[in-house]
Amino acid sequence: MLLQLSQAYYTAERENQIDLDSSLIYCSHSLGLSRLPVVAEGLDSPDLAGQLKWIDERDPATGIHLLSAAMGKKHLELLVLLGAYYAFQPDEYHRYKDSILFFLNRAIDESKIQHEPQLGWQARLLIGKMYADGYDFRHGDPIFDQLTKECRAAGDHIMEAKVWFYRGLYTGFTPVTAPYRIAYLEQAQSLYHRENNTEGEINALTDISYLNVAIYQLDKAYKASLRALRLAELIHFPFTHYNTDAVTMITVFEGKFGEPLRFGLETVRIAETVHDSIGLGGFYGRIGQLYFSEDIRHEEGQKWLEKALYTMVRRGGQNSLHRVLFSLVGSLLASHHSDKAWATFLEISKKMPPKTLSDKLFYYLSYSNYYSSAENYAMAEKYLVSADRVEHQLAKKGFGLRRALITGMFGDLYYAKGEYNKARVTYEEFLSDHSIDSEELGNKLGTLVNLISIDSIQRDYVSGWRHFRLYKKLADSDYVISRIRSAEELQVKYETAEKENQITLLNQKTKLEQADLDKTTLIKNVTIAGIVLILIIALLLYRQSRLRQGTNRVITEKNSLLERLLTEKEWLLKEVNHRVKNNLHMVISLLESQAMYLENDALKALETSKRRIFSMSLIHQKLYQSENVKTIDMSVYLPELVNYLRESFDDGKYIHFRLEVESIHLSISQAIPIALVLNEAITNSVKYAFPQKKMGEISIEMHQADEIIELTIGDNGVGIASKVEGQDPDALGLKLMRGLIEEIGGQVQFENDHGTIITISFKTDLLVEIEK
Repeated sequence: MLLQLSQAYYTAERENQIDLDSSLIYCSHSLGLSRLPVVAEGLDSPDLAGQLKWIDERDPATGIHLLSAAMGKKHLELLVLLGAYYAFQPDEYHRYKDSILFFLNRAIDESKIQHEPQLGWQARLLIGKMYADGYDFRHGDPIFDQLTKECRAAGDHIMEAKVWFYRGLYTGFTPVTAPYRIAYLEQAQSLYHRENNTEGEINALTDISYLNVAIYQLDKAYKASLRALRLAELIHFPFTHYNTDAVTMITVFEGKFGEPLRFGLETVRIAETVHDSIGLGGFYGRIGQLYFSEDIRHEEGQKWLEKALYTMVRRGGQNSLHRVLFSLVGSLLASHHSDKAWATFLEISKKMPPKTLSDKLFYYLSYSNYYSSAENYAMAEKYLVSADRVEHQLAKKGFGLRRALITGMFGDLYYAKGEYNKARVTYEEFLSDHSIDSEELGNKLGTLVNLISIDSIQRDYVSGWRHFRLYKKLADSDYVISRIRSAEELQVKYETAEKENQITLLNQKTKLEQADLDKTTLIKNVTIAGIVLILIIALLLYRQSRLRQGTNRVITEKNSLLERLLTEKEWLLKEVNHRVKNNLHMVISLLESQAMYLENDALKALETSKRRIFSMSLIHQKLYQSENVKTIDMSVYLPELVNYLRESFDDGKYIHFRLEVESIHLSISQAIPIALVLNEAITNSVKYAFPQKKMGEISIEMHQADEIIELTIGDNGVGIASKVEGQDPDALGLKLMRGLIEEIGGQVQFENDHGTIITISFKTDLLVEIEK
């Protein structure tokens, strides 16, 4: 309901020079609300909230994409929603007519198939809205008439009320269509009332009041607006400022003062409370114009008018900005502040130049008013003629609401120039005009005073007496007295409220000062306690720092000792490995000395033992030569071992050795068994795989995959089976290999595939992994 009330206000405030759909988009954006509840009214799908984004972002492509995947009732609802989206687009209806009819006609057909008459009615209602918006009554009226009959026959009074409401709301505005629109809305209001649909009744009454103002039916407008306000208060609707503003506007036009001032102040209070700034500048301006029209308390009126202007400028302007500026310039001129009036007019006009015809009308009137006060009547008349031309343009569109105002200003201009005959004719024309501006009591009294003056100058005593009697009647009327009393009473109440507010503020200030004093005392006590606590903490930290320094010193000394011990341990390990290597070499030397006295099998056994000892000796050599005394890099060790073995055999020169060894680090507990296994495997291959010094190849590969290390030793010789058949394949060597592999928890596999392939797999040492 807030969206619909703000939409109606904004359209009326812009004097119907903006369409309702544009107003809806502006208001939904300003309020931070989705316009979906208005666009999709009549759809009760639980998935409706999911359509918010593409509706508000005006992205129908998303809706069309969803439609392609929908089925059944959901498909029907999306057809209606897409039609509604285009029907509520702010533009000439011909632009979207094809899209509207495409989706909604398909929806009508599907509603018949799916037996969903309400959705079919909604689709037809939106088509009727499209035609009504475009002043195409020939096509629109039959749709509304048929829908009304069908809803009435079906007993769906809410839908029937909605049909009347749409017809009254969206039928294009002209002075001719306004009475019909009011009649349609009254039908809707009556049905909403009967069905206890209070929100619908409030919306209908609000639009009825605005339309009655447009055709000068102020009594009917007042009753409708007051009824709407009472209903909104009855349901505790918090946003009643649009209803109170409608009452303010109407009572101002009725020539009242006290009542519009009361409702105007209430409008401002509510709008500020709920933080709704759509009409806030206009609300301020309404109060300022009330003071201006009464020609009293210019200072108070100027305060409100200035507040209105700067609020409108801050929000980027509103249609009533130049109307408010006209009132402010007039008030400043009437209170003899012409320089300020001119400066203010130029400043605001530069920031917010006129755009609409209504803007231009008041822009020209402000110029005319200023030049008239400066007695530059030629320029004043020039701008007044321009304003009159714009008013004629507005009148052709049905928005000629300022004829009496311009007529009165022409009369004032002729009077100031001394052209009394022109002034008399113009003033009489003004008094015979029964529009809103001419009905204001202040305007009538001012006109009569000037007419009496003209009668006196021209010695027309008959007219003078007639004009004086009319003036006296208006000036002495009980109505005027009641207005003054009402204004004074309201002013007293207003000032009393101001004083009460000041007393409340003083009490609050006293409480705040006492609270500040208590807070200051508390802060002082907390500060002292904090300082003491900080000193204690500082002492504790200092003591802890001293203790930590002592502890760190001890830890540093121990660390130095541990580093020294570790260095000594590593040196000792290297020394041990060096001595072990020397001892093994000494053993080898002894074996070589003994070999001089041996032959045949004994000599061969001795040579085999020598090679085994060398493979172990080489490991210890590598350990004491390396920075790392815990592990052996097999990519360095194995090539040296193989080279030694090749040189130790006479047949080695006929054999090619191919190595492919990754950089794998083994602990000494694994390296020695692997070295011995490799020694045995290569020895067997050299001795038995290549008889008669046949050329051949021995390959050694060592790779690691995660925790598993695989060593492959192969040759392209006669194969292990042939070896066994031909000669003894050193059964002791094979047993030794298996025993060594079991020692490191590995597995060995012998294959005969164009030679011998020995595959050994084992897990890497856990300590080596931890070291990594």
